[in-house]
Order: sequence, then C-alpha cells, then structure tokens
Amino acid sequence: MVIFAVVRLMVFAGTTGGRQFAGEFMRTAQNPYCMAVYTATEYGGELLREALGPEESGTADPTTERESSIEIRTGRLGAEEMYAEMLRFKPDFVVDCTHPHAQMVTKNIRAACGEAGCRYLRLRRGAAGKPITGKSLQGGVVYVDTMDAAAEFLKHHPGRILVTTGSKETDPLAQEELRDRVFLRILPLEDGLQKCRALGFKVKNLICMQGPFSEDLNRAMLRQIGASYLLTRESGDEGGFAEKLSAAALEGVTAVVIRQPTEEAGYTLEKILSILMGREQAPEQAKKFCWFPVFRNIQGKRVVIVGGGNIALRRVKTLLRFDCTIEIIAPDLHDELTVLAAANPGVIEVMRRPFADGDCRLDYLVAATGDRELNHRISRECLEKNIPVSVADCREESTFYFPAVILWDQVVLGLSSGGKDHSLVRGTADKIRNIIGEGGYYG
Repeated sequence: MVIFAVVRLMVFAGTTGGRQFAGEFMRTAQNPYCMAVYTATEYGGELLREALGPEESGTADPTTERESSIEIRTGRLGAEEMYAEMLRFKPDFVVDCTHPHAQMVTKNIRAACGEAGCRYLRLRRGAAGKPITGKSLQGGVVYVDTMDAAAEFLKHHPGRILVTTGSKETDPLAQEELRDRVFLRILPLEDGLQKCRALGFKVKNLICMQGPFSEDLNRAMLRQIGASYLLTRESGDEGGFAEKLSAAALEGVTAVVIRQPTEEAGYTLEKILSILMGREQAPEQAKKFCWFPVFRNIQGKRVVIVGGGNIALRRVKTLLRFDCTIEIIAPDLHDELTVLAAANPGVIEVMRRPFADGDCRLDYLVAATGDRELNHRISRECLEKNIPVSVADCREESTFYFPAVILWDQVVLGLSSGGKDHSLVRGTADKIRNIIGEGGYYG
C-alpha cells in the first residue's frame, strides 16, 4: 500500500482572505490534507461553508490514505485557547489569514505558535487599493491611524458620514457630537445590531447588508444619505477598498481612511501554497536557545583554572572583579599571571605543576590548557563529580560558558553565543561599550 503524506493545516480565516486561501488550497492540493479552519463568528462559518462547498466534513481526521477532511470551528479564541487547539490538532503549519487591522488576534496566534512550536505563515493581503485613473478626485482623502483619531477629526467637520468599518469598533463614533450624523453599514447579524442600538444609534441610521459592494452601489448609498464623508479602513483588494475610494471621489465625498498597520509582514497566497505543496522551503522558525543566562552568587567560592596561558589570563582578570578565590594549576605561567598572583595574595593561589587526578574539586573549574586530550579528561572528571566546568576549546564538553563580561556601575552584563561565535560576542560587546562609554570594566 502506498502511504501518502497528509498535510495538517490550521487556518485562522478572518474574513475574505481566509475564505479565498482555504478554497484555493483545496482546489490545488495534490496530497490528502487535514484542515481545521477557524472563524470568530457563526456568520463567518456560514460564509466559509458556502465558499468551501460540499467537501467539508465534521472533523478534520482522515482515516484512509487518500481521504481529505475539513473542520470549520467558530468562536473567538484567546492565546491560551489557540495553544490548546494546536496541541489537539498538531498542525504542520498554522496559516494566519486574519485582517491586517486585527493586530491582537495575530499577536495571539503568534504567541500560541511559539508556545506550541508550530510553524507560522502569515497571509499578506493584496496591495491596499488600486490607483483611481481617469476619475475626478473631488473630495480628497484624509488618513488617520486609529478609529479614535477618525472620530476626533469628524467631530470637528460637519456633515453626514457613511461608515463602512463594521460594528466592532463603533464606540468612538457614539459620541453625542457624532452619533446622529453617522450611518453605519454593518453585517445583518443580531449581535452587531444589538451593540449599535445599545450605543444609541437609531435604527434609521443602520444599513444591514452583506457585501461585496460595487462602486455603483457605494455611490448610491452616499447619495441616498447625503454623505459628506466616507469612513473606511485601508485594506487589500479583498475588502473592496478601491471601490469605496472611487465612489467617494466620483461623488465629491471626502474619504477618511484608517491606515493599515505599516509594513504588513507575510507571504502571498501563491508563496504559501508553494510552501505547503513542498515546492519551496518553509521559512525558518524563531530559534529557541538552549542556554539560559543564570546569575549565581560566587562570593567565597573557589574557582580552579587549569592552564597558564592567554585564555587563563583573561579568565583571571575577569574573576578578580568578583568576590571569589582563584586557584591556578599550570607548570608554566604567563608573565602577567605571575604579576597578578603576586599582587593578590590570598585571592590567587598558584600551583606550578601539571594537572593531576583529584584536582577537579571545589566549586567551579575552567579547563584552559592547550592540550585537547587533557581538557577532555578534565571535563569527564568534572561531569562524574557534578562540578560545573567551562572547557575553552570544546563547547559540547562545557556545563557552563564563561561569558564576555561588562561591568558598569551596579550593572553586570554577561554575553554569550552558546560557544558558537566568539567574534559575534566580541562585536556585540564592542557595540555596548561604545554606548556605555568610559568608566566600565570589560573582560
């Protein structure tokens, strides 16, 4: 029997972009798939079911090698609930198709993916609007960053307003100076209608319709209410942004546009489909580090350094800034180490002899000899005795890394690349030193 790879996919659908992605994936998938699609509202679920057609099954759990399945789940999820769903479903990829303005949702999806170790792909919507060519831009466009800013602008500019941003963030528009001038175009859903009524909007000011809306229909609505302003969000072509702007321009209405978050990250639909079908490599996920920086109290502790060369000298210079004692074991010492030992009696103790069995003792040990076999031997003995050891020439044999240390006033900074890139650590330390300036210690 041939075993076919099954792609397990979680899709957070948002609005139009999610429906388009799920439908296109189903149409072009070459291998069996197991897809769970999430939408915040039951209405969104209904639109998904209409768009995806009869292929939907109740649970995304294929039982044969060529069976594909789809599960549509509705309801708003927080980061913890998303994380639980990812643990349940175990997806190969999580695709975020939510609206660019739904930044909190995207933040929660990313956080859940990070916790669950899932590969995250963000669908980038198309360009925000198409150029309006050959048409008179009589009304102009005013750009703002938030709904609050839009409300503040409109509050000081008289005239009726057609609002096409939905019912979710209508609170700033419910101010007494604005409420009777605002005409809200919202989806024909009970919860949105109730919210708008609770905020004090009159029924005659509510237009309950489902899109898409053509340029002509937008123009007709602007004329019907006698609008001076059109309030909308900057979005991709999927949101009908171009049709709204062109309608406002042709009717001499000023468009007030809430900007899309800058530099929306992500991939095109074609790019994501190519990744899912194995034609392109998936982007690397954020790397998780293995070594957690822990500061331990070494006051009164004894650190044994085996070796007397340049590395040992650097380690000793750094350790002299801390309240510990140092024991150096080496047959020969760097001249500067000899001077430091003489200048710090009671702090530095020198044993001028080769390393011997039993020297792995006390609190911490640094293997800094130029002999690979000896360093390996020291590491092995420390591991047997559960003594923390830093091996200068082999990060794999170390149980702690000796970092680059920067001391400034009461601040201690320790820099490490996990033993992988000493030049990167030095370069980073130099950048920090340039910021701090004079007066600190750098070891």
